[in-house]
Amino acid sequence: AIQTIVDTLTTAIVEHRLKPGLQMAEDKLMEHFKVPASSVQLAMHQLVQEHLVVIDAGRGPCIATPSLREAKEVFEVRRLLEVDMVRLFVQQIDVGQVRSLRNLLIKEKEIVAKPSASGRSELQGDFHLAIADLLGNTVLAAMLRHLIHRCALISLMYKSQVNEQASNREHIQILEAMTAKNEDRAVELMEEHLLSEVNKLALSKVPVSFDQTQVFESSYMATVESPL
Repeated sequence: AIQTIVDTLTTAIVEHRLKPGLQMAEDKLMEHFKVPASSVQLAMHQLVQEHLVVIDAGRGPCIATPSLREAKEVFEVRRLLEVDMVRLFVQQIDVGQVRSLRNLLIKEKEIVAKPSASGRSELQGDFHLAIADLLGNTVLAAMLRHLIHRCALISLMYKSQVNEQASNREHIQILEAMTAKNEDRAVELMEEHLLSEVNKLALSKVPVSFDQTQVFESSYMATVESPL
């Protein structure tokens, strides 16, 4: 039950259904997930460890509001990790892995072409996570998944103007370079891709202000499939 709460709320955060600063009232969560207080508290503790929730002295658990410094650091760590990830992957890429990534990008292209398709935000990170998974490095995959989840909050706080179709085209170019085993070109394209994601953030401006009086309600989860 605890992991169900964590996974459901994480998906809602990544999909921008739960906004930064939203109060995660324990009684509302207990009612929604039909679990005891202890399960909610343990789930909140895990989300705090993942930097998706913070404990506010006056309001209790709330969805995190990443600082400007945190935003920059998260993307810098992603760049450091993913550049080396691409280098390693180019050295071991095989036909089956290429097929798997191509199928993923075909699905991504279909999803981003639809104005309001569900799963689009999470899918944007799937290409990056798939590379880590195909490398077989579980530590790298876990670290990258954690960072990509934090990027979801950052994109809300700093008005990211994500062009999902352009991102899909960049993913395709990266895959083409990796398939050709052109390591330098693949690395260059990945760096450019991540830099373009940073450039879409209004990091020099005041972050978006969200209503700090809002409390978690079942209505916020209306578009999320019931976990029970």
